Amino acid sequence: MDFKKMFSALFVILVTLVTIAGASAKEVAPGQLPVSVEIKFDGDLLDAGNVVNDINKNADYEVEVKVVAMHDPAELDLTKLTTLKDLSVEAEINGYNHNGQVYAIDFETIGDLAQDHSEKVTLNLNLPYKLDEGEYSLTVRVSDKLNDFTKKYILYIEPQENSMIIKDVVFSPSSTVLAGKSLLATIYMKNIGNNDETDGLKVNVNIPALGVSATDYVDSLDENEATSSEELWLVVPKCTPQGEYDAVVSVGFKDGDKEVSSTQTITVLSDVNDKSCQGTAQTQKTIIAVASEPQDVVQGEGVAIFPLTMTNAGTESKTYVVEVDGYQDWAKVSMSPSSVVVVQPSEAKAVYAYVSALGTASLGEHMFSVTVKSNGETLKQIPLKANVVASQTTTQPASTSGKWDGVKKGLEVGLIVLIVLLVILGLIIGFNKLKGSDEDDLDEEDKNYY
Repeated sequence: MDFKKMFSALFVILVTLVTIAGASAKEVAPGQLPVSVEIKFDGDLLDAGNVVNDINKNADYEVEVKVVAMHDPAELDLTKLTTLKDLSVEAEINGYNHNGQVYAIDFETIGDLAQDHSEKVTLNLNLPYKLDEGEYSLTVRVSDKLNDFTKKYILYIEPQENSMIIKDVVFSPSSTVLAGKSLLATIYMKNIGNNDETDGLKVNVNIPALGVSATDYVDSLDENEATSSEELWLVVPKCTPQGEYDAVVSVGFKDGDKEVSSTQTITVLSDVNDKSCQGTAQTQKTIIAVASEPQDVVQGEGVAIFPLTMTNAGTESKTYVVEVDGYQDWAKVSMSPSSVVVVQPSEAKAVYAYVSALGTASLGEHMFSVTVKSNGETLKQIPLKANVVASQTTTQPASTSGKWDGVKKGLEVGLIVLIVLLVILGLIIGFNKLKGSDEDDLDEEDKNYY
């Protein structure tokens, strides 16, 4: 056996293994955490001697932490750069004279970080309103499983001159209500500022999707005093689609210059026993106006015009499809400008049905129907009537006279419907502004509500 060749081979293998081991990235040794940390509090860069003043309780603050893994200048071999493992960042606020109690804390994981690389995280600290005025400590800690890098700063917390919180919102009998029924809301609030609120407080509950709101006023509220509003009465509109809705609660103070708000959730249930709401869940608050009086049309010559107007009193745009049926054996019908109409909230659009009697149409009254649909559901089927009359011989050609009479009468009816429509639309907008509700009760004979 050639021992010389064997030892030579083993030596080569040993050198190779050492080289490979040295070339791999090494982890940081216990007791060290070679990082550089840059900290911004509420957007301001902190340094070693920072004392941050004018910090408000009952407020949210961002702590932005930039961590850089430092390169050991004594290490020239770039293949031996240290990788920091399982890094995390933590920020907390505690009190000097409160037995170290932590009042706000947030935590974020970075993971592995190679040398000469950086990572930035943003932590959120929410200060409770019960903090006393005085000095507190902000501690920012970067750590792995064995080591940490810690920085501390002083915060001086003082209450605002004018500050308010909403402590609770109570709905009665509960936050679930049947469509068409009422809901009572009581708002509990507290003055956490340094000043008395002597100019009064405005308390409001608003359900934007339903156009419903209620308001109460509190005369004054002393410093550190709590109170509640009167019961605010909200009526959920009839036929409101079942689902969850946001109720925005707000309290205005300092003569209206400041406001705090809170968003609650209420649940509306459909009234299955209310037959008038059946089939209208997706097409609520549509007003349909149509001239339903019979119109004369000259046999084989005349044209009758039936105006149909859709008013969208809801909060979302709606697409309406108008269909005409029951005329095929005695007339021809065309729609203008189209049988499909898109109507925006608080907007109205008109569609005209042009009915011309065939030459073979029998004299007398003929029935036909106009159907309005939205989202695949039938809103209303409206029966209409046209009276076919014989052509009369005049100095003016019968065809021209008959057509003009039909057009004239149609335009007159259309003008009347337009006037009524403008009145309806004005009422809708007016009630929306004054009462916060866009559901009107109209009793005219030729209006239908959904």
